Amino acid sequence: MSEQPRNRVLTDGVFLSTPGVFDRTDDGLRHAFKMQFSSVVSEQREHDGTNRTAVGTTFAMDRVLLDFGAVRAAAVDFDRAQRDCELIKEALQKHPEVFTQALELVTAGPPDVGRIRAAVSALEGIGLTEDQAYDNGGGIIALLVVAAVVLLATGCGSCVDVSTTSGAQPQFPSSPGPGDAGANG
Repeated sequence: MSEQPRNRVLTDGVFLSTPGVFDRTDDGLRHAFKMQFSSVVSEQREHDGTNRTAVGTTFAMDRVLLDFGAVRAAAVDFDRAQRDCELIKEALQKHPEVFTQALELVTAGPPDVGRIRAAVSALEGIGLTEDQAYDNGGGIIALLVVAAVVLLATGCGSCVDVSTTSGAQPQFPSSPGPGDAGANG
């Protein structure tokens, strides 16, 4: 990743939910967290000297999407979100180096499954994966949604004047999802 913090992101590919990761999560949150996937085309040389075009998929490690369109407000369990705060606070107090390591692994450069596995292993070691949090009365995705609402409201607070004075309201396409993708999905 860049040493210079960026102030915008140009993306290609598609953001997809990974519901298998969140099987224990309420349907109204299951599809909220999305990762970006992109197609990759490469040429591979065969043993007989011919070239073969291969198409694969890669994912971006430097961006994710929290899709409020896939959230049903009633699905957010505030008791679990509060428990998440306790779990994260305890882990931060006892193991700040694990968070530093996980952040460094995830932000270190182009996608690398080995680095993701190392980050998962480090977080598992302190009991802080989604499943472990869920087993302990939490479930990080609910806390993420609550925190994102706070950040969105804060960030949009300064945008209201801009959109009001410009008179132009951008129209964003809607992408229908599965029946359990949220209130409008």
